[in-house]
Amino acid sequence: MKADKKLSIGYESAGYPSRRNIIGKVPSVSYRRVSDWRNAVSRALYFRLPFAKKQLFRANFRFHLNRQKNVNLLHFFNTINFDKKAFVTTFESTLPIYLDMYSNQHEADVEKALKVLASTRCKKIIALSACAKNIELARLALYPDYEKTIRAKMTTLLPPQAALIDSLADKKLSDDGSIRFLFVGQSFYRKGGLEILRAFDRVKKEYDFSLQLTLVGNIEKLDKTFTHYTEAERDKAKVIITENSDWITHFSYMENAELLEEMTRSQVGLLPTWSDTFGYSVLEFQAAGCPVISTDVRALPEINDNDRGWLIKLSKDTVFEAICATPADRKIVSQTITNKLEEIIVSIFAHPEIIAEKAEKSLSAIKQHHSPENFAEKLNEIYQEALD
Repeated sequence: MKADKKLSIGYESAGYPSRRNIIGKVPSVSYRRVSDWRNAVSRALYFRLPFAKKQLFRANFRFHLNRQKNVNLLHFFNTINFDKKAFVTTFESTLPIYLDMYSNQHEADVEKALKVLASTRCKKIIALSACAKNIELARLALYPDYEKTIRAKMTTLLPPQAALIDSLADKKLSDDGSIRFLFVGQSFYRKGGLEILRAFDRVKKEYDFSLQLTLVGNIEKLDKTFTHYTEAERDKAKVIITENSDWITHFSYMENAELLEEMTRSQVGLLPTWSDTFGYSVLEFQAAGCPVISTDVRALPEINDNDRGWLIKLSKDTVFEAICATPADRKIVSQTITNKLEEIIVSIFAHPEIIAEKAEKSLSAIKQHHSPENFAEKLNEIYQEALD
């Protein structure tokens, strides 16, 4: 590899995934936002389409063009660059994104996208997790003309996460003897918010444990993709919160800095999610010395386990998502999450010392496997090799 060069990296989106995995992650690199008017037009048109037509639109317009000349290299998230500029891309599920590569519905678009990924201008393909890489490799097996070339460009790089505390002694815990649980998820129902309320409500009524539950998420917006919950479930969630306001606190939204501070005041994090491509909040919880109760969908087993937290096992499909296609499937998922949550909560109060034990291991794993310095070094190597 040649000596390090002073690089200017172009990024297309300033959204959360890009901020988490790209922008500013290598201190010695200059990051510049790039854009293309065709991309802006495509996005504007996309959001005006009825839901049923969005899938087909994605197939044709999700690939962004860019003719910026003031950067050495492009680094995109979930995006394939169709212009001539060299690029690397990080992805969380598949590339091309959202296309059903098991069918022939968008065959021409898939071929077009894979041809770009196999070209010399695509320098590296970074999977956000081993799970994402495995899903992509399984789908690439259907395209032997491109599989070998693209496979050789793939690597896995878990997101970085700075420790929020140096040790558990830095946590700002209350002295009232209660155990503080915290849930974070704007997609309240998809991430298991209702199951949390049901489980804690039952446990509190049966055992009257000394606990505080804080929920941060949009309780008004229903999930029509996974849980299929209706106004009836939303009303039930509101009733549980209202009737237990002495130990349940709900915030619709919280600024990130305040949220991280809340994590340092909590003892156990909650993400019993139905679906999540990664689960960034797990890393943030662990960085604050909060072991997490999560499900085992998608990449979650890569960052959480029963040694440093608690893992709820669900029946999963071939892409490691919870099986929830039918009402019967969804009932099983909900009951499994609720019942397992109850068991874990009761076990925590039977052996509260386990919280500190798991918290130590969580914080240690963050420092060992998600060091921002190590992430920067690996990403810089990718940039340097891309321009060799």
